[in-house]
Amino acid sequence: MECLVAPLRRKDQALLHKFEQFFLRPTMLSIPEPPFYQAARLRADYGLKTPDALHLAIALYHGCDQLWTNDDRLSNMAGSMVVNVLVAQ
Repeated sequence: MECLVAPLRRKDQALLHKFEQFFLRPTMLSIPEPPFYQAARLRADYGLKTPDALHLAIALYHGCDQLWTNDDRLSNMAGSMVVNVLVAQ
C-alpha cells in the first residue's frame, strides 16, 4: 500500500504499472518475535514510526540485501541497503 502513495499523488502511471507487475509475484516473510524487539529498539534509538521500524527490523532479521522504500529517512538506519524506488527506476 505505502509504495503506491507517491506514484498515485504524482499520477505516475508507468511506476504504478511497475508496482502492479511486481506485486503479482510476492514473497511473504514471517514475522517472529525477535523483529518486534528490534523494531522497538529502532523506535527508541532513532524515533522511527512503528511501520518503518517494523519494515526495517523484518528486512534485517531475514538478511535482505535491499530495502525498497520511497522514504529517504530510512537510509540513516539502513545505509546502502536502501533502494529508493522513486529514484532507482
